[in-house]
Amino acid sequence: MDDVQVEAFLDRLRSHDAHEVLETLIEVNRSIPKLDDEARKKLASAVSSLFYIDTVDLPEFITVVDMAVRVSAGMGPDLITYHLQEMQGTDFKALLCFARVLAALGTDSINPIVEACKDSEESHLLVGAVYALSKIRDASVMKGFPLIAGLCGNPEKEVRDTAVRTLGKLIEHLPPSCFSPDQKAEAFEALLTATYDSSPGIRAKGVRGLGKMAIRGLLDTENRARSQDRLRQVLGKHDTFAWDTAYIVRKEAEEALEHFAG
Repeated sequence: MDDVQVEAFLDRLRSHDAHEVLETLIEVNRSIPKLDDEARKKLASAVSSLFYIDTVDLPEFITVVDMAVRVSAGMGPDLITYHLQEMQGTDFKALLCFARVLAALGTDSINPIVEACKDSEESHLLVGAVYALSKIRDASVMKGFPLIAGLCGNPEKEVRDTAVRTLGKLIEHLPPSCFSPDQKAEAFEALLTATYDSSPGIRAKGVRGLGKMAIRGLLDTENRARSQDRLRQVLGKHDTFAWDTAYIVRKEAEEALEHFAG
């Protein structure tokens, strides 16, 4: 594809007309096999700029943004590093779009995510990347388990929240055989700790995660008993009478405790 065609695409992607932008994205998607590396990078930047559109104010662009995510993923795994870099410091709506792209790229994203996040303190990157891992339904996502479990104790609330949620998703969707005894113990300790978090949302996710571990048979006898004790505490049914003041946490505890019956 020559430069004139690429520039024409770039110009049309800047349009304020949602229909024109959508038609352009469809054409770009068809043209991906013809793009050289330079053209691919230029168009990837232009396409991902659509992630920043506020679809609450401009609902006619909802389909455009969804298509932009599809086109970005269709440009292939060579751009994973670019997507991870763009996550840093971005706003939340764009962050979720970049995460959706990484998730759509599947297992190709796992190693780059782990590598980018292992020494990072950039909260936007950590939230977006770990959220992407929660959407990948493959046993190889366990390569990210140490990262996810470690971030459950991160100082940033949004990072903790996303990590605890993602840990619960791994427990829910992966075969129990994917978890080693040490990983089961680490997951349990991370979720139990989350039930004491200052954020009600994180406490609720921690409680829910303990219930998921019970459902999946990931708790040994000791940790099963510890989970039951903690859930009873949350509900005010324990000798300590240390009930949780947040309704959402108590509601999750009631449901989780059902999975410990018998």
